[in-house]
Amino acid sequence: MKTPDMNDIRRELRTRYAAPEPPPAADFWAEANARLDLELQERMRRARLTRAQFRMVWTATAAAAGFMFVLSLTWLNPRPDAAVAGPAPAVQSLDVRVGHRGVLMLEGNRHKGTVVFVSGIQNDSEPVPASVH
Repeated sequence: MKTPDMNDIRRELRTRYAAPEPPPAADFWAEANARLDLELQERMRRARLTRAQFRMVWTATAAAAGFMFVLSLTWLNPRPDAAVAGPAPAVQSLDVRVGHRGVLMLEGNRHKGTVVFVSGIQNDSEPVPASVH
C-alpha cells in the first residue's frame, strides 16, 4: 500500500470540500462596517462611567484645579511683607555731583524699594562718588 504524501491529501481535500464563492464586494464591506459599528458601540459601553465614578472624577478634577489656582497665587503674588521685614528705607536726600538735567525718584510701597533715575548726564566732567542720605 502506498503512503499518501501531502500533495495527495491536499488534492483530495480540494475535491471533497470546495471553497465557497466569495461574496460581492458591496456585501462584504456592508458586513464589515456593521461589525465595526458594533465593536465601537461595545467599546463605548465599556468606557462609560457610572454616576458615582463621574462624580468622583469631577470632584477630583475640581479639587486639583482649585489647588493649582491657590498654588499659582502664592507663587505669582508673594506677600511683600515676607520679603522685607521692618520699615522701608527712605531716601531723604540725594546729591549728584555730575552735571545733569534732572532726577526722578520712584518709591514702591508694595516691594518697599526705591529707584533713582538721573537724566542728561554730561560726560565732560569727572564723576565724583554720589552720597545718599
